[in-house]
Amino acid sequence: MVAEEVRALALRSAKALRTTATLIERGMESVERGVALNDEVLASLEDTVRTFALSDRRSLSDSRSPAAAVNSSRKAGTGSAKVTNARPSAPPQVK
Repeated sequence: MVAEEVRALALRSAKALRTTATLIERGMESVERGVALNDEVLASLEDTVRTFALSDRRSLSDSRSPAAAVNSSRKAGTGSAKVTNARPSAPPQVK
């Protein structure tokens, strides 16, 4: 009787060990997929940052100086503020 219980306990322990090993293996695979996805996202973000950095350098080199770029930006901001603050005139009266 005791031997049967010990044997049943050993079988349940072996099954639990196999289940645990399977879960750990699946977890490791998920981690590996997550790391690969993270690497892809990081590469994409780095590419985006490089693209914007090159774009900024080109726009600065196209202007005469960084100060000219700032002045152009300020002028553009002033112009857009004027357009935003402009009020339409009253429509002409038809008689």
